[in-house]
Formats: sequence, C-alpha cells, structure tokens
Amino acid sequence: MRYQAKQRIRHTLVWVIILLAIAAVAVGIFVRVLRPAPVFSAAITQLDASSVENITPFETGVFAVNEDQLTCYDPTGKNLWVTKLPQRNMAVGGDEKRACAWQGSQVVLVNSQGLISLDQSVHGADIRLVSVGADMFAALTVEDDQFRVRVYNQNGRELDSLLFPDQSVLDMGFFGDNNSQLWVLVLDTHATLPISRLQMYNPGKSITGRITLNGQVAYRVIPTAKSIYTVSTRYINNWSNTNDMLSEQMIYGWSVIDVLKDKAGGIAFCMGSTEISGGGHSLPMVWYCHIDAGGRTTQYRRVSMPVGCEDAVITSSHIVAATGDGLYTMNLDGSNCRLYQPRPDVRMVGHIPGQSVILQSGQEFFLQSME
Repeated sequence: MRYQAKQRIRHTLVWVIILLAIAAVAVGIFVRVLRPAPVFSAAITQLDASSVENITPFETGVFAVNEDQLTCYDPTGKNLWVTKLPQRNMAVGGDEKRACAWQGSQVVLVNSQGLISLDQSVHGADIRLVSVGADMFAALTVEDDQFRVRVYNQNGRELDSLLFPDQSVLDMGFFGDNNSQLWVLVLDTHATLPISRLQMYNPGKSITGRITLNGQVAYRVIPTAKSIYTVSTRYINNWSNTNDMLSEQMIYGWSVIDVLKDKAGGIAFCMGSTEISGGGHSLPMVWYCHIDAGGRTTQYRRVSMPVGCEDAVITSSHIVAATGDGLYTMNLDGSNCRLYQPRPDVRMVGHIPGQSVILQSGQEFFLQSME
C-alpha cells in the first residue's frame, strides 16, 4: 500500500512537471508572438546644430535653422549638408534633394549639395508659403488683398500666375509623375455654408481637375501614387485621378493629427479629439484608421491614451504618445503600453513620419528612431 501511494505521488509530480513545462512553452510563444520588440531600439542622437530657432521636419528628414544657417539631417541625425542663407530665421520647406527658404519677398532654392541654386524676389510681394516640385516651385502671396499663386521654373522664369478672388488659399503642393502637377486647396466663406475646393493644374498650360466639398472645411491633402485624399471637418475622402470619389470615411468630431503611407499603397490616419485640461491640451484617446490601396477601411478602432497625453504619432506597428513623463509606446490596438524616458525634461516637438520623433531639452534637439 505504501509503495502504491509513493507511485501515485511520483506519477502526480511527473504530470505536474509536464504541465508546467507545457505552460512555460505556451507563455513563451504567446509573448514572442504578441509582444513586439521595443519600438525605441536605437540610441538617441543629438543634432549638432546649436541654438536652433526653427525645426522643420519633412518626409525623409528634418531642417534646422540657426539664424542664417540651414542644416539638413536624415532620420538618424546624420548631417547631410549645411548652407548659409541670405537672411536670418527664414522659413524653410522641401526635402534633402531640393530645399527652399523664404522671407518677405525673397525666396532661395538649395540643391542636394547644400548650394544655393536660385535667389530672387517674387514681385515685391509678401510670401506666405513656398512649395517645391521636381523642376519648378510655387509661391503663395497676397496682392491687393487677394491670394495669388505664382509658379516659376528652376531658373526663376514665371510659368503661371493663379489668382483666387474672394477665396483663401489654405495649402498647396506638387504631385503626380515627377511632381509636375500642382494642387491648391482653397476655402470660400462667402456662401451660406463654407465651400472647400481642391484645384489641380498643369502649370502654364491648363487646369486638370477640381473637387468641391460643400459645407466642409478641408484642411489636409495627401496625394498617393494612384489617388488623392482630402481630410475635412467631416470626412476622409479618397479621389481618383479623374476626380471620382472612391471612398468616404466619416470622422465628424475628430481631427487628423498624423498620417502614414505604407509600401502597399495603403494609408493610416491617427485622429484625436482635443480637450482642454488644466490650462493645456490633453489627448485622452485617439482613433486609428487604416485604408488599403483599394479604398477599403481595414482597421478602425479607438485607443485610450496615457494620462496627460499631449500628442500622438503612428508607425507601421505602434502608436507613440507624448506626455510630461516621457514617451509611451503601444501596439496599434493600445496593448503592451510601456513608458520610455530618453532623458529628463524632454518633450516631443515633431516627427519624421513613421521613422523618428524630434525631442527638445532646453536648447538641445535630438532625434529618436521609432524603427
């Protein structure tokens, strides 16, 4: 009897050990599959520019302006080139291959080696915005209380002059093959309800398209390889190259705070409804929306943000939330939320879409890779 009892105990212990081993393996697999690698895997990089007064990110890097010096960095913080500008604290735009800077009536173009390729005045007008295409640039001005867009080639010869009477130009940019087409987003507030219009041009030749959004205030335009998205106070719309609406997603009450295009032709939106809390802005939650290349909404979910969240950006697999405590990273469904504190007294002041966040601590700026 005593021998049989020992046998039963031994068998029970064996089964307990087997079950614990199976459970450990299952937990390991679960963690490996569902818990991604830390989003901040690379070291933080300090920008070598000092006393930066203007940080301007673009899709593949960031510009830093220090008085009359313009520095271009890649997403890792590598210094690509430095140039001296003709005026101090000029506004900047473009990318690492072709940058622009403007102030007053003066605009300059900078090539991929950091050399100024053009320096000219735009009809003595006050420039509000400059956008750069492959071999031309557009300057938004206000002349006689009317908005006008002047388009020039890379040698400074005027190709087109577009007047928008009784309308406000909100934004503009180049798109299409070789960025040879121009889009201009305008707002007409003279009607009973606001009317937004997206107008497209082949500069110097013809108008190629017009999209009208009645009763809506559009504030963002995102061209893709096969279509173009508009974001308004009510909808995200996707339009074909022939101006036919391909899809519509209602976002009433929410505003887009980040956009990320993927390699498959899809696009993701991060939207927030900002609330005022304690004299500052707080972002208690965001909506994440992904639309595939065919215009179908494949993901649409609400995600709660950490307490005190001030801003949020997205990568292909994560949401990054900025708070006074540091940066929180989480999966796109809000799971696996973790706090990352790169250094004391740091705050997020911008980001390079899907690649790096721009951090500031006093007069110092840093790039932190999100990949």
